Amino acid sequence: MYPGTSVADIRARIERAIAGAAATNPGAFAVPPEVRYRGFAAEGYHVPPDHLLVRSLSSAYARHLGVQPALVATTGTTDARVLGAAGGIPTVCFGPYAEGAHGVGERVYLPSVVQTAQVMGLFIKDWCGVA
Repeated sequence: MYPGTSVADIRARIERAIAGAAATNPGAFAVPPEVRYRGFAAEGYHVPPDHLLVRSLSSAYARHLGVQPALVATTGTTDARVLGAAGGIPTVCFGPYAEGAHGVGERVYLPSVVQTAQVMGLFIKDWCGVA
């Protein structure tokens, strides 16, 4: 979901599109299509790349690793949405390199755990104004 677009609005658009397709070609369906929603859905959340939080964390990352971090939008829901959108606390997700998240083969690259801790240390030092 894009920020500013409600779940109800997106669902209504999906349902209109399905109903329109069924009405346009009624012989294509042995049974009229029915839209069902499963799982959690929420409005999207976004922190602008020029936000102080993003700039500060990116700076710490670049100083430690020598390259700018990739700023990536994801389609999954995280606690960042809860704290940012609902709680008004600007939030980003940052952590070690992982593969297969939340699956049977979930794993994390151990050296990136150390790098993440080091970047967070620099970020906290900067954020708190410690020389």
